[in-house]
Amino acid sequence: MFNTAYRFYARHLTAVDGPRCEHRPTCSRYAYEAVQKHGFMFGTWLAIDRLTRSNRSSVLRRLPIEKIEEGKVYYRDPIDDNDFFL
Repeated sequence: MFNTAYRFYARHLTAVDGPRCEHRPTCSRYAYEAVQKHGFMFGTWLAIDRLTRSNRSSVLRRLPIEKIEEGKVYYRDPIDDNDFFL
């Protein structure tokens, strides 16, 4: 079920709304990876935490710049950097 919802969002809604996430991996991909790695409940909690954080920092550290493309800055924030407390 979650895989279907993710594919629908990634293919259709992002195409209409446009990419907005300044993190890499994108917010939707991060949520997908979190649920795949930690299960629905905890993965969803990690995804919500990611969506509520500032794009330039996490709770404990400043995020490194992944790339700058067409004047837009993208920050590196993979799931493995945020599940250290498990």
